[in-house]
Amino acid sequence: MTKYIPNPTATAQIEVSPEMQAALMVAAERGAENARAIAPVETGALRDSIHAESAPGRAFVIADVPYAVFVEFGTSDTPMFAMLRRGTDGKLV
Repeated sequence: MTKYIPNPTATAQIEVSPEMQAALMVAAERGAENARAIAPVETGALRDSIHAESAPGRAFVIADVPYAVFVEFGTSDTPMFAMLRRGTDGKLV
């Protein structure tokens, strides 16, 4: 009979493994692609700034023009557009 020996660091090891990082980046790239597809376009700068980045155990979809936050979350006189949130919710491409 094999005895189970718990490994308290297993989750941390999986989170930073190359395989997990690759899977996270695939998902983030897909989210960035979706967000670019639905981003409002006036000059194209917002759409073109949307990209995926990674850090150990994490991946992000980022729009890095200064006004992206106002488009994403809206302002007092402009409704939220939420292209990053909607792009990463898995319902598009």
